[in-house]
Amino acid sequence: MAKKKKGRKARKQASQNLKNMSVPQLIQKGTSFLSADNYRDAIKILKIANQKQPDNHQCLDLLFRAYTYRENQLRQKKMLTEADALHHQVLQHLPDTTTLKEADLLLCLKSTSMKNAVVLYSRFLAHHPPVLEAETILTDLLLTFADWQAATQLPDIAMLKPDLPLLQKAARLMDDAQWEAALEQLKPVSRRSPLAAVKLLCRAMVCFYQNDDQSMQRALAMIPASFGLSSVIERLRTDSHHLSALWQGSFVTDAQTHLLLDTIKQNDFTGTARIIKRMAQALCPQDPCPAIEQLLLMLWPLAASQSIDSCSLAELAELMLPGDRGKAMAAKFYFLGFDDYLVDTNDYLELLDKEFPDPADSIMAASMVLSESVERIVNRGLQEEAKELMPDDPAKQLGVFSNHPECVLLEITLKALELDPQNLQARTLLAQLPRTSRPAKQLAETGLQTMMDTFPDDPQPCLALAKLYSEKNAFRKVETCLRQAELRAPHDEQVREFHVLALLQSIDTNLNRKKFHLVKADLEKAEKRCTRKILAPMTARRILFDLEQTGQLSVFGGKLQNSNEDRIRAIISGHISGLSDSDMLKALGILEINRRQRPKAWNKVKSSLLESMFKSHAKTVNRLPSKVIRDLLLQEVDNMAVTCERTAWLAIFLTRYKTILKRIDNEDILPLLEILVEIGKTEQCLQEIRRRMKTASEPFRTLLEFLQMVVRCIVDESHADADAFAAIIDHVDKQHLEMFRTTALRLSKSARGTLKDALVNFDFKFLENTCNCPRCTGRLNEDYEDDFNFDLFDIFDKNMDDPIYMMVEMVESLIDMEGLRGARERVIKKHRKNLMNDYKTKTMLRDVAEMLSFKRRDELSPEARILIFG
Repeated sequence: MAKKKKGRKARKQASQNLKNMSVPQLIQKGTSFLSADNYRDAIKILKIANQKQPDNHQCLDLLFRAYTYRENQLRQKKMLTEADALHHQVLQHLPDTTTLKEADLLLCLKSTSMKNAVVLYSRFLAHHPPVLEAETILTDLLLTFADWQAATQLPDIAMLKPDLPLLQKAARLMDDAQWEAALEQLKPVSRRSPLAAVKLLCRAMVCFYQNDDQSMQRALAMIPASFGLSSVIERLRTDSHHLSALWQGSFVTDAQTHLLLDTIKQNDFTGTARIIKRMAQALCPQDPCPAIEQLLLMLWPLAASQSIDSCSLAELAELMLPGDRGKAMAAKFYFLGFDDYLVDTNDYLELLDKEFPDPADSIMAASMVLSESVERIVNRGLQEEAKELMPDDPAKQLGVFSNHPECVLLEITLKALELDPQNLQARTLLAQLPRTSRPAKQLAETGLQTMMDTFPDDPQPCLALAKLYSEKNAFRKVETCLRQAELRAPHDEQVREFHVLALLQSIDTNLNRKKFHLVKADLEKAEKRCTRKILAPMTARRILFDLEQTGQLSVFGGKLQNSNEDRIRAIISGHISGLSDSDMLKALGILEINRRQRPKAWNKVKSSLLESMFKSHAKTVNRLPSKVIRDLLLQEVDNMAVTCERTAWLAIFLTRYKTILKRIDNEDILPLLEILVEIGKTEQCLQEIRRRMKTASEPFRTLLEFLQMVVRCIVDESHADADAFAAIIDHVDKQHLEMFRTTALRLSKSARGTLKDALVNFDFKFLENTCNCPRCTGRLNEDYEDDFNFDLFDIFDKNMDDPIYMMVEMVESLIDMEGLRGARERVIKKHRKNLMNDYKTKTMLRDVAEMLSFKRRDELSPEARILIFG
């Protein structure tokens, strides 16, 4: 402790000594730090000199160079975010572009990214002619970062601008080691072009591969030393005979890759296996099995996007890889597909040691597989059906012994943590999985206590356990856990805020129970830890506590008020008067929620006074900026320790302040409009959109038009027109398209059927699908018996003269005959592949698929649709 105090004292004294130095002394010291490449200290000292004498040009020049060198240093360390942040300081101290020297320009261009360099050079060209060396640096940056989009922003006066298409094609050829083609591409480039050095490099590489050392050395000698690839050029110049080959033996060509993709998309798996074997032999002649595995894994995205059948890919792995290795790879593909959920997980875990022979690696992989399975089930909303997704014997691999759905997922998560306590995904799931039943809470409590013991310095398990105890209303245990979290992270703002929110929940509970001595104690603890972020919820609880203290000489100078009404008004106004405008409204909103949840505690006097408080602050709303109002209306109720829905919170302000939405700008209103749709207030949303479209400028006017069309389609699906959406989207600038895509994705939560697919994929061709199946009509989760009539006799008795239905009847009969009724999708697809080997059956299924219209597909059974269409 004494050492820390001495070190702090020494640093303080050194800082004071710097402040006492004169400006010339500081500049001299800063220059010495720059010479020693200590740019961070140079910036610190030169900033002090600049504060003392802001108009010192020598100091400003040195500070500019220090920031520039520091940015370059950060980029070399791959600290790109920090470098981009520091670039703002470089621009701030950059001399005026009208008087900018070439040396300073080159220094700045060398140290920054392509995008920043283009912006700076464009400003320079507005007042100066082009500089060849600067554009050579831009060429180096372009070859390094390949930011062609940024390069297109160069002004037409730049020498590099006309040759950009040539350079882009040549760079692609250089990456593929096609040096002769790249040289031919750069043939029109002159010696005075910024691309001259690139052309010389291509000529040198062509000579190198032709063993013409003399011509190679002549070409290398003409490349300037400032060229970005100088290290490679120096190596070629001095030691070209000892350069090791990058690759020996056979190699895989682009043509082979394209042939593989075309073959597998045509479902020619025999040809696919042959091509993969040939490529694997070229890549790894000693042992092609690892190469086969990697090539098959590279094909998985095609199966994930349903371009190819995942079952066929698994069969391909089992066919091409020997024994258990092939079975393990096939099990991996089935797990990635996750069609049979925990059955696939269990099968993969049984063969995991074949893929990971090292026991330590196998244990870690098993933990990751278990946690990933739980997360997928949660993401698909299948928590309630977890028990039905289990294999026959789940105890051995999955660690499941319970029959309760909530306990199933918790036990799998605990198994993952038992195998690997460092599994962050499993630790997050343990804290977030639902646990409404007593056995589930006990399991979660046991796991979190284990995590607390395993990680004695981590406050997160303490916070998660405190949250669990708060769900059980065990507030004293909550406080014990939070004190432990504070010991582990004494300066963590999140821990302090969580502690205050937990105390506020305890205060609410004890107010309902009329245990005011406990409320008072919790208020005192909360006030000690209160931060600016949770000041409004804290103030609201203090008001509620004081309102309960009737007839006591407490907070008003030891005097009773003239009347109960005056006293209540004084309590509320006295506490909220010191708050900011937004916090004041937030505190009143929390009081309104309490009034609705505890009507017996609010008499007519209190209620009328609260309403008068809302009315008296109507003018406050008109003073608030747009973003502050948006944040107020979008306030997360969890951050205020109150239990209410988002709808109720919005209604508090929308019903009292009719014009509050008018105070919000177009760029801030979108999240609120999306929430209005989500909570079913579509008419109010459309009304607000129509009002704003009258005065909105681009791109918001088009975005509001798009939003209006989506909302109308959500209300009435008959408005869904692919051409109408295309007419809007096709005229949107590329720079604004991502805003439309984000809006569509967020609105997809309120849509269903083909509209939902169109919004999620941002592809409105989905709306042209006229299929009436449950998936396309949004009825996927309804009972199939409401959607289909599976009584074949009722269907076909009415359509005996219809040849299509006769063929469909044959398909349904085939399903019953093969025992596929009620089978899993994977099993039916496997059976379909075998049936396709029979010419008659294959012809029949293809004929039915071609003849059956979309409107009549909804009369098929799910098994028949899979068998016919795959």
